[in-house]
Amino acid sequence: MDSPAPNIDDPRQILRDISRNPVDLGLRLRLGAALSVRGDYGGAIPELEKAMFSPYLRWQSMRLLIEAYEATGQHGLAERMRERLSKETGGSGDSGPAPVPV
Repeated sequence: MDSPAPNIDDPRQILRDISRNPVDLGLRLRLGAALSVRGDYGGAIPELEKAMFSPYLRWQSMRLLIEAYEATGQHGLAERMRERLSKETGGSGDSGPAPVPV
């Protein structure tokens, strides 16, 4: 009998990966996204804030942060992040929901 394939978006597995490579901001984004999907916005926010330091992941992190801030009632932070994203993307940053990394 085959064992099930590991879920690449399992927060426990991502945490193990982070313990081996704590400076990988892509893993931080994946963890933040995985926690957001599970409704753990409080856990997702610090990971997404770390992922923002990558210029390649910044806008995606910001989109997910907006959703997380809204979900946790931090509407002022969500609005400021939305304005920041809009400035950085030339106004096209807040169209539609944030894609979840695969």
